[in-house]
Amino acid sequence: YTRCNAIIIDAMHIQECLGYLPILVRKSKIPLDLVGLRADGALIVEVVRSRKPLPDAPTVLDRCRTEIDCLRTMKSPSQCRKMLWVYSPQCRWRFYDVYPGGIWLAKDLMEGDGGK
Repeated sequence: YTRCNAIIIDAMHIQECLGYLPILVRKSKIPLDLVGLRADGALIVEVVRSRKPLPDAPTVLDRCRTEIDCLRTMKSPSQCRKMLWVYSPQCRWRFYDVYPGGIWLAKDLMEGDGGK
């Protein structure tokens, strides 16, 4: 689990810039850090920080399998977007939508690191 640190605070700021009300999840049976609420839906976000570069979806899938599998199996309403947000110093922020069949780069959030 990611501790409440600068990366989590940064992710909360990104959610705010996207128009979401960020909610920090402190205790959860599944790897889950943030929930973002907005009138048109919600973001369910697991934040991962890596010292090693995580430049693409196959690398993220390989290194973050547990977190992705937990998000995949979570039953959530269709208006909830399940995401993995990955930060590495070399690659900065990468945002991935989590689907039952895998992950996909969230290009709508990649423009300017999610609105930052």
